[in-house]
Amino acid sequence: MYAQVAADAVREAVMLRDLLARIHRDGGHYLAKVGVDRAVEEAHRLVSERTSLLEEVRQNFTRDDDLPNGLLTRIDKALDA
Repeated sequence: MYAQVAADAVREAVMLRDLLARIHRDGGHYLAKVGVDRAVEEAHRLVSERTSLLEEVRQNFTRDDDLPNGLLTRIDKALDA
């Protein structure tokens, strides 16, 4: 039982580290450099910034043909996710 709990904790930690690496877009280098607390804090800021930027683009463009390659539709899907 304890072995399964430990294995689950390790698996979750790996998944969370991978998610932080994806958010920071660096393969985990920032996390290794500054530690989990700061990397998580910065990840919150980055996600908020990127979401705000997408929302701003969405507000300024009303038709999908205003942007190339169906970008507006893709932004809508990302914001709804």
